[in-house]
Amino acid sequence: MVRLNLVLYLGAYPSPAEVLACFRAFRRHFPVAGTMRWELPNRFGSYPTTADGPDDESWADRMRVETGMFGIRLSVGDYTLNVCGIPASDDGAERASFCEVIVPADADHEQLARLADDLVAVLPVRSGHGGFSAYASKRGPEPYNQVFAWCQRFFAIDVGSVDGFLEATSRRVLGAGWLTVLGPTFTQYLTEHTAPQFEASGIDIRRIPHGLIIRAGDAPTLGDIQRGEFPTLMADVDQFLQPLKANSWHRTSMMSIGGGHWWSVQTHDLPGAFTEHRATAAWLARFADPAAFLAARALPADPPT
Repeated sequence: MVRLNLVLYLGAYPSPAEVLACFRAFRRHFPVAGTMRWELPNRFGSYPTTADGPDDESWADRMRVETGMFGIRLSVGDYTLNVCGIPASDDGAERASFCEVIVPADADHEQLARLADDLVAVLPVRSGHGGFSAYASKRGPEPYNQVFAWCQRFFAIDVGSVDGFLEATSRRVLGAGWLTVLGPTFTQYLTEHTAPQFEASGIDIRRIPHGLIIRAGDAPTLGDIQRGEFPTLMADVDQFLQPLKANSWHRTSMMSIGGGHWWSVQTHDLPGAFTEHRATAAWLARFADPAAFLAARALPADPPT
């Protein structure tokens, strides 16, 4: 399924006040009616709770650190806010905390852009991106075969899988989106190397108190290359990001096998066809080298460790 999303990678755990400010901004820009369900992040999973209403804030008093994680995930219908502080991995690798917003594909993209402004003002943002994103319809590798097929046709969509990019985004930027957000550290590094100026018209650069928000076009696009709609504006922004571009995906997850035993499982590619073709790095570099991603073929894949 394709959704509009916004993902902000953070330089520190969000504070309780920051999480609550995120929720209020989220509801201010997307005040949809419906039942709200929320849960606290937990490495081993958690059970959702039904709130008294879509603006209920009683969950804020129940936030606590569980298995090293802190924050809230809540949904009102098809509108989701996920703010999560993330600890280092089991082998000590730093991982970025994050704030993720997911809304229907036909939601008001201007409200998403305004929400980005508000969230950047309250969170310790390192980088971020917003636009269309493909989410797997269920767990397991099979749904990612469809996501892979979409990505090979629609170059402007992101893959809605935050977890595996958290190590890379603690030090680098994932890439360009319709909205590209840069915090102070990455802004300083990139602007010392080259000024953020683009030859193509339609790219808006806005300086914010702690960085930059770059907007590639008036509205998000799918970038349907089969219709000759290569996302040139996003590619220009991605080129500007090249000195700090991420080129890897790595996720550590937990798997339970009967008898209450838990196993740590590490994978180095997005699931499904991304793993089969070893194509995650090629997807990340698709704007600079589209032919390499389009030519991805099945290769013998190393099994997850």
